[in-house]
Amino acid sequence: MDAVYNSYNANATSKINIAEYFARYRELIGSMSIDLKGKLGKEEFENVSQNCSINKLITEEYLLPPMIRSAQQKTTPRIPSNVNLQTLSCLKEKYSNDPKVYRPALKYQNETTVNYSQPIETDPKIIPGEDILVYIRIYHPFRSQNHEIPKRRMSVVLNHVIVMLGHQTLAELRDKIDCVSDLSCTIESSENPTEFLDTNNRDTYKSSFFYIENTFYNDTRHEESKNNSEPIINWAKTRKLGPFHTEKMEDVRVDSLTVRFGYPWVFQHQGNCEHLITFSDARLVNCNDHSAVANYPRIFRARPVKNAYCLMCIERPIHWIVIGNDRLPHDPCHFCHQCFIRYNYIDGKKIGTFKAYRYPRDTEILKFVTMKKKT
Repeated sequence: MDAVYNSYNANATSKINIAEYFARYRELIGSMSIDLKGKLGKEEFENVSQNCSINKLITEEYLLPPMIRSAQQKTTPRIPSNVNLQTLSCLKEKYSNDPKVYRPALKYQNETTVNYSQPIETDPKIIPGEDILVYIRIYHPFRSQNHEIPKRRMSVVLNHVIVMLGHQTLAELRDKIDCVSDLSCTIESSENPTEFLDTNNRDTYKSSFFYIENTFYNDTRHEESKNNSEPIINWAKTRKLGPFHTEKMEDVRVDSLTVRFGYPWVFQHQGNCEHLITFSDARLVNCNDHSAVANYPRIFRARPVKNAYCLMCIERPIHWIVIGNDRLPHDPCHFCHQCFIRYNYIDGKKIGTFKAYRYPRDTEILKFVTMKKKT
């Protein structure tokens, strides 16, 4: 496969076994450790701690409220005049000609950090300097192309970033990935709109796999799970691609993997819903991380999404998708729950003929990453 996708290596690292890398790193820092408290006086030690604090990296602009900071970022940046750097000279020339072109080129400007107000504090605990944190970026699946419509450029859009402990398994990673394909419920509910449904596609179609470094890691935890990698491997053999291997994702620890950080791999579920994933970072746990193992894996960052609103009131979020209703100007038509009941039912009885499906959404993650409607 490297021969087919060799171009992706330009932005990827060499192959790294995560557990072995950090084992060598622990030995290295262990041999270089210095007891500063024993060699420095109390006053000198506190002075070094303050001068080396990470808080020194925070600028005055960062402390401003988000609205003010966002407005200031749209203005021409303040470039120091007493620094003779070629890059700054080029920026001065660029902005002096057209100050409107400035746009902060921030790596994570389209991502939002998910802040959990009440982290779990129960045992067992993680060990700073021993346990490993691994960051994995999950991207939205590509949209299928209609052959009747001219092909458009396919863009890769982040869904969320998951952080997990190295000793956790790929199955735990799979359970943390949120996708609208899993959240969807393909049950027609127009006859009983108030009936509570505690099922979705994830509960119905449980088969999935990760493809990482020529190995398919299949989810075999459920009796009804299917080996979705088998037809792909058979197809690859006819084209002399491979060889490929298979393993159970529930038996594979994340830190046991040998991966290229920055290289795109694949997560497939719901039969044909495919996500690119990349291992973006890994580090040792420190004292500022959530201390309980139960906090992981968790969604660390997510891309803000625009909430979809009811086509009737244009105020409340969508709860229903209505299809085949000749009393509506749009087909399909999106409703909030209140408008759906008021418009399509009289005394609890359905008006006309139509089909209704619950709109898929993850209410938990939407609390953190939904972009509010502008008024």
